[in-house]
Amino acid sequence: MDGRPVLSCSTLAARIEGKKIVTLEGMQREAQEFGSFLANEGAEQCGFCNPGFIMNVFAMLSEIKEPTEEQIKEYLAGNLCRCSGFVSQTASILKFLKYKKAQEEA
Repeated sequence: MDGRPVLSCSTLAARIEGKKIVTLEGMQREAQEFGSFLANEGAEQCGFCNPGFIMNVFAMLSEIKEPTEEQIKEYLAGNLCRCSGFVSQTASILKFLKYKKAQEEA
């Protein structure tokens, strides 16, 4: 909402009036690109965690252009998942960042 991640399940509809809302469906190209890195690391999560995780990764990248591993862990600390410990997810983010940087330099 307005460029910041919010918990859609606990945000009242009245609070979004006049706000810019972007959902995962509105970011399909970016989500698919990053999703391939998640899949390659075996880091895919369930249908509840994956969308929020992906949205938070892109929110983080809009705030921090080249996050360190520690910054990634800190930013994603609010993503609760009972399926994993985020080791593979963190590896996929770092590889995605490396890929995007190589694209920008090319």
